[in-house]
Amino acid sequence: PPKNHWSGDEDGDWNPETDDVGMDGLGPLDPGYTAPDEGEGDGIPTEGEPNFDQTDLDESDQIGLESVSLHKWGDFPLDQDELIWDYLAAKNRDKSQKFSNIGVLYSSGPFPLAAGQVENFSIALLMGENFDDLVRNKEIVQRIFNANYRFAKPPAKPKVKAFAGDGFVTLTWDRKAEDSRDPFLGLDPDSMGYKKDFEGYVIYRSTDPGFLDNRDVTDAFGNTVFREPVAQFDLKDGIQGTDKVGLPNGAHFYLGDDTGLAHSWTDTNVVNGQTYYYAVVSYDAGDPNLGTGGLPPSQSTSTIEKDAFGNYASDVNTAIVTPGPPSAGYRSPVIEQPVHDSGEASGTVQAHVLLPPQVNDHTSYRITFKDSLVFNGRYFEHKTVSYSVFEEPDNVQKVDNSVYLNRGDMYPVFDGLGIDIHNTPIAFLAEKSGKQGGGGLQLDLMPDTTSSGPTAGMGGVFDDDYRIEFYAGTVDTSAGADLGFTEIPVNFKITGIADGGTVDFIFIDNDNNGLLTSNDVLIPLKKLPAGISAKSYATTWRIHFVGNAQPPKDGDVFNVLFTHPFSSDDVFTFKTVSAAHVDKAAVSDDMQRIAVVPNPYIITNKLEPRNLANSGRGERVLMFIHLPQRCTIHIFNLRGYLVQTLEHNGLENNGTEKWNLVSKDGIDVSYGIYIYQIDAHGAGKKVGRFAIIK
Repeated sequence: PPKNHWSGDEDGDWNPETDDVGMDGLGPLDPGYTAPDEGEGDGIPTEGEPNFDQTDLDESDQIGLESVSLHKWGDFPLDQDELIWDYLAAKNRDKSQKFSNIGVLYSSGPFPLAAGQVENFSIALLMGENFDDLVRNKEIVQRIFNANYRFAKPPAKPKVKAFAGDGFVTLTWDRKAEDSRDPFLGLDPDSMGYKKDFEGYVIYRSTDPGFLDNRDVTDAFGNTVFREPVAQFDLKDGIQGTDKVGLPNGAHFYLGDDTGLAHSWTDTNVVNGQTYYYAVVSYDAGDPNLGTGGLPPSQSTSTIEKDAFGNYASDVNTAIVTPGPPSAGYRSPVIEQPVHDSGEASGTVQAHVLLPPQVNDHTSYRITFKDSLVFNGRYFEHKTVSYSVFEEPDNVQKVDNSVYLNRGDMYPVFDGLGIDIHNTPIAFLAEKSGKQGGGGLQLDLMPDTTSSGPTAGMGGVFDDDYRIEFYAGTVDTSAGADLGFTEIPVNFKITGIADGGTVDFIFIDNDNNGLLTSNDVLIPLKKLPAGISAKSYATTWRIHFVGNAQPPKDGDVFNVLFTHPFSSDDVFTFKTVSAAHVDKAAVSDDMQRIAVVPNPYIITNKLEPRNLANSGRGERVLMFIHLPQRCTIHIFNLRGYLVQTLEHNGLENNGTEKWNLVSKDGIDVSYGIYIYQIDAHGAGKKVGRFAIIK
């Protein structure tokens, strides 16, 4: 936000407890904030602002208790207004009464109250085992008041998308929950605004919309309290295992295994034809140090509701899907894997189809990276910051500086695709380095990031490759007069392999013979960009020459090679070959795979939905699979009587049609053998039979 945009924002850092938002109640750290609105930054209370009027801590006082009396019940008859007024106005503080049926009188004030005037007031009745316990409970109540009576809340719900395929279900979700802040926890001393309390995601799967069949985690009394997830992803922050607070009944929430976050997941443990209900639920870690007993973790809600017509509606973080075979002639999207067009990065980049219906036909993409040189307080680091994806040739940005550079976390999803990036840390390639042709002294490297000595505080971890060439006479002089080292004429020079430029270096000649021999050390220097540091150079690696071999001679060359993280020099390109489509020429051949499941149908089908309304059985279901996208299904009995006609008009990836075993006359069909005919309207026909046993 611009400096001094909000009232009381003299330092330019927006504070949600003191700085002024507008009528929408949103500040720059709140989800959905777009721009300043009416009343924002004017320093005047505006209807709609949080903490406004009666509960605005900046506009009203907490007067506190002015008098209190613990007395024997009946000593102050409540119908004696004048008696009670006089006692309270005297601001007595009598807490001596004990071991009796105690009455309590307490007051706060005085404050003016005109005829017809209405004021709200808030009272907290606190109890504690001892004084320290009482103070801890008071702190919790104060937090609730400071947060405008907003109690601790779970993180926001992630937005989920799902795709059901042949034997699998893929879920993807956004990272909205990861920016959640909880006013109840107060301000974060290390950052601007309220504390973030997001910890991870759990995925629940069920075969009923109430998620009842995975609610099997019990408390100490055998009561079910938690659902068992099929997958869990949490922050790598050291918070893992069961939470320390737990519920009063002995149940503890599992916080994860420090696996790291993910934003997509594929479930391959599914049965075609079975309807599944999924929920991606965000959760926080609670706070074990809050109050007397700590604050347990909380999860976002996940609901699937049924309307008056029997249809189910999913929440933003839930999905209803039925995996199954695709339509006859269906062809999945085809993509080419990314090609490394430029740069020296050692990592890998792969493209994956996550949501096939969204994949574009014949589309080209370009992947670029951002890197940065930062000082972490002890030494410099060359780090990959993010990657972006552009659609070619119009340079349309599809991914804007995503920071998810760890293998397996493909976020965000664009055009149905995910980019799986495995960035490699900087590491010395010992097996590829050393003297060309083998033999001679060996290289032993470590970063020059020492906290003491002449180079303390100017070291760095870089991935520049070096070439060390030796000559018959002096060709260079080591640096170091201004660094506390002796300048030494040497018979070698160091160049960068990438650009061939000369590299300055420090030479630590431990045996003082003027030659590079065993136990000597070279430290290449890296020129720093202007403005990043008061120093013009940083040290890189301590290249330690070890072994009993002879000193390098004229013509010897040593290479010093590293793995390379992604940088702004790296560019990858890839393209989609084809989108998901139906190959009309293949429909007729694929129709030979049409089948009825189960066949025979014996009393029931395990894929039938449950009847939640009563104890009776649910709807009967028999399924035709591998159907063309559009076709007509005729069902006959053995006498040739038309029992039912079904019109199938499905999606490309859904070749299944259900039949409820009800005839065209609205009557449940009897047991027996039935004939079906599939007419694909010019693309082919298929005739088959199935049996029903009751």
